[in-house]
Amino acid sequence: MRFFLCFALFFSWLSAQSQTEIIFEIDHRLNGTSFNEGIEPTWSFEFEAENNLGHAFTLQRFDYYLSNFTIVHDGGQETFIEESFYILHSLEESELNFGTHEISHIEALKFHFGLDEIYNHGDPSTYPADHPLAHQGLFTMFWDWQSGYIFAGVHTHSDSDMAIFHFAGDENYTEMVVPLDADVSGDVWTLELTARIEETWRDINLEEDLNSMDDYFLENFTNHVFSYEGTLSVDDQNLSNVSVYPNPNSGSFQIQWGEADVLVDRVEIFDLSGKSVFLRSVEPNSQNLWIEGLSEGLYIVSLQSNGSVVSNQKIVCSGQAH
Repeated sequence: MRFFLCFALFFSWLSAQSQTEIIFEIDHRLNGTSFNEGIEPTWSFEFEAENNLGHAFTLQRFDYYLSNFTIVHDGGQETFIEESFYILHSLEESELNFGTHEISHIEALKFHFGLDEIYNHGDPSTYPADHPLAHQGLFTMFWDWQSGYIFAGVHTHSDSDMAIFHFAGDENYTEMVVPLDADVSGDVWTLELTARIEETWRDINLEEDLNSMDDYFLENFTNHVFSYEGTLSVDDQNLSNVSVYPNPNSGSFQIQWGEADVLVDRVEIFDLSGKSVFLRSVEPNSQNLWIEGLSEGLYIVSLQSNGSVVSNQKIVCSGQAH
């Protein structure tokens, strides 16, 4: 009996030792400079930046909700993080503590913009004051009983226009995926994600109409803002202007790339285990490719030139039409 008890205690201790506290930090950046590195505001706490078209804009506020996180790890296993609701402020670094888990390798982080329908229409007064879903004072993120919470609050202006955007509504609750390739070790493990805030203004002609941000926000924010710089190695000669549409998709999509000094000659797709599931050679003067037939899952689309990777794009195949 004593032997059995010692044996059980040993394995209980061994299991406890393999648990690691998982922490993700989100480093908010504006045109490559982290807010932690001392971006200097102009008057009235404003931050100047420009989008990919070279059009200038000024950022005053950018608050948003992320929720329902899932860690994809150890060959495709998924660990859902209970009660994972976060209100993030782009003018500061944010730390997300997911608790302790028995994980040795992380392949992706899945999460959502906004709140699901149940929590979106909950009562903010039922939460303690320091809870992300409680009232937030002057800049509250609760809209009304019909629309629910404000998923993102943005105050911005350009040389010609000024706008305050509140993005809300159950239809805007959107899944995002950041592919990773990271080994987990130690008692406490921390990984930093990069959030390039200026990408929210991607492809918007700010010289004409800042209000067109309404049409671009969801696609830009969910597809272009978040990344992990250590995800996959890419040749120094990067290929820019690469787009995948639709994304997420039902297994069929188009990948398109613009003119560049680097000519794409091969497209390869990998699943999260690193297995190649698609390979096709393309003509050097090609600039797009239609792909179909992928099953539900997360993938990396790799554009290659002369044996080197020039661009990696993450895609989500949901198995449902979008």
